[in-house]
Amino acid sequence: MYQSGQHSHSLFPGVNSDNLKTFVLEVDCYHLEDALKAMEKVIQELKLSQSYFGYGSKIGVRTAIRYS
Repeated sequence: MYQSGQHSHSLFPGVNSDNLKTFVLEVDCYHLEDALKAMEKVIQELKLSQSYFGYGSKIGVRTAIRYS
């Protein structure tokens, strides 16, 4: 979940639910490009999931990218 002091950018701000599930993607690598490519692939998959469930749905997908 979001902790103060972290940056958060929601990809799907219209989706809101009281019973959110949290999934974490951690990418450890020496090259920033490799990490960004991995994150890009995951974001594409999440966008596909979001389009399947639909915006505003109680079972929709909301994604936040956090970095420190």
